[in-house]
Amino acid sequence: MRPRTMIVSLALLVSPALAGPVLLEDERVLSAFAHSTDAGGDGVIDGPNITALGTLAGFFSGTARADSAGGNFNSVSIAGADQLSFFEQGSPFAFNASGSAQVLTKAREGASLAEAHSTNSVRLLFDVDADSAFELAGAMGRYANGGATSGVRVSIKREGSADALFERTASGSFSTSGTLDAGRWIFEILAEASVLNAGSGLTNATSGAFFGEITLSVVPAPGPVAVLGAFAIFGVRRRRRNGP
Repeated sequence: MRPRTMIVSLALLVSPALAGPVLLEDERVLSAFAHSTDAGGDGVIDGPNITALGTLAGFFSGTARADSAGGNFNSVSIAGADQLSFFEQGSPFAFNASGSAQVLTKAREGASLAEAHSTNSVRLLFDVDADSAFELAGAMGRYANGGATSGVRVSIKREGSADALFERTASGSFSTSGTLDAGRWIFEILAEASVLNAGSGLTNATSGAFFGEITLSVVPAPGPVAVLGAFAIFGVRRRRRNGP
């Protein structure tokens, strides 16, 4: 009976070594701005219109929109951003997000200004008190024409560090995994689109950036107590097999 009592006691010691990461800051922000001018007059300056979440929360669904037209509607600017994201704190620590940022400008003869900007961002600051395994996967993309620009980025870095442990800015699907040392870490996603055309002879422009099903999970690695328990249990079982 003594070996069985020892096994139960050691198993109870495993739990403290598996405490999950702690979320410290949760910021998810959408922004849109638009302005157009033509020979008929100056269009309304719309924005920046911001939808922001600066408190700790699990589910976020938001949009930001802006549109502006010149007096004769020879110049139209539209900006928009959408995001659907979910965070679950615990072990495993899990986050999932999809979103986009897009701009569109239409300019005909007489247009003199077409401007639109859109951003879509996620920033999580979290603390891990022990080395933890992470997995990150998803897809990103972007497009731009007519003088517009766009960009998309996902990264993980230690707080205060200039270098990222992982960073991706290229379009396409991706998957990575590794270990986060004990400390504070920042996870970020950014999608942005922008266009600024001014003068005569403006043309239509459009751009956009998106991220789809980006998932991050962080699982604390078994600590020294858990490893000790495993060896002790193995030792007890071996003695029982080799005993009389």
